[in-house]
Amino acid sequence: MDAIASIIQHQDYRIVREEAVAGRTRPARRVVVDLTIEGSAVRGMPFVVVQTGEGRWLVEQVPLERIMAAR
Repeated sequence: MDAIASIIQHQDYRIVREEAVAGRTRPARRVVVDLTIEGSAVRGMPFVVVQTGEGRWLVEQVPLERIMAAR
């Protein structure tokens, strides 16, 4: 978890769009985000979040390879 956190550590972010992820048993959304990492724009990163039974949202997929390639 520390390694993931260090890769996605950012100074700013902007949610570009959200869309439902089809075919899932629990509610899931793809959240496309522009990040500012070390002063550089990293655009269009698709995170997938899923809703828990308590109504909270958890990150299920993080585009680590895309973020590292864009840096």
